[in-house]
Amino acid sequence: MGSTEGLGSSMMQFGVTKPISMAGPMSADFQRTKELEKSSRLCQPDMATPPPMGPPGNPMFEGGPPPPQPPGTDMTGICFRDQLWLNTYPLDRNLVFDYFAMSPFYDWTCNNEQLRVRSVHPLDISNLTKMTGIEYILSEVLEPHLFVIRKQKRDSPEKVTPMLAYYILDGSIYQAPQLCNVFAARIGRTLHHIQKAFTIAASKLEKIGYGKQRFSCELFYL
Repeated sequence: MGSTEGLGSSMMQFGVTKPISMAGPMSADFQRTKELEKSSRLCQPDMATPPPMGPPGNPMFEGGPPPPQPPGTDMTGICFRDQLWLNTYPLDRNLVFDYFAMSPFYDWTCNNEQLRVRSVHPLDISNLTKMTGIEYILSEVLEPHLFVIRKQKRDSPEKVTPMLAYYILDGSIYQAPQLCNVFAARIGRTLHHIQKAFTIAASKLEKIGYGKQRFSCELFYL
């Protein structure tokens, strides 16, 4: 049988292959270990004591999810539809706002959400007129196919400023484009057609001019 020294040298080893020191731990090493264990126990939190809670009403301190961000002003490129909800509940003027609140177009900081928390119908105009801020109202209804919801800012019971409009067409929710965007799109489309018409006219004029020049050259040689 070979010696253990020869066997160890033939085997592949990783890490430190030789001890740093052949001497055992000293009394200072044991003392240092005790100090580290003591400091680690002091740094660990007491699991029996719950962590301090912040002020009520803040979901970040209460352990709940953070509130969703307000929707953007231009979300005309997306639509929302929940077929499971549509198969379960009727889409009418009483439940349409609950369906709209599931979409990414809904602003959770609106006054309608405060009414929902108080178990009041979110479209109750008698309560909305007593509040100020962002609100949604149902402006046009053609049950069960078309619902138009307007987002506006209320400054007083009589003064409101329209902001955006959304429409629910056969269960699909869209953001209506703003008037300036509609004008810009129409003007851009008109300019495109005018430019195309001028291009076609110029090409035809070039063909007519080329034909007259060729005809005059043939007469000259005759």
